[in-house]
Amino acid sequence: MVIEALVPGDDDLVAEVAAKMFRYIWQRPFGGLAALWKYQLVTGILLVAAGVVILLVPAILVALVAALVMLAGTSLIASALRARRFERSQDASQSDPLQWW
Repeated sequence: MVIEALVPGDDDLVAEVAAKMFRYIWQRPFGGLAALWKYQLVTGILLVAAGVVILLVPAILVALVAALVMLAGTSLIASALRARRFERSQDASQSDPLQWW
């Protein structure tokens, strides 16, 4: 590692330099779109890594699709129960359906 090459043998100093580099890169003030590239870069790296893992272990893709289908079903069930509770609690024709709470 480059940091260890600069300061060999001093682990505390290496950790401190790494922490300062992390703060310098990630905790700078946002200047509009100036920091957007960092998140795009991280997202791209994560998507490529996920693609490689799915390529190596195709069963993960099946699990991801199944999890998304279950999540969609759970969301629909929760939405239906909330709408049912709303209709029972008050006259739905006289109030705004977007204000359910």
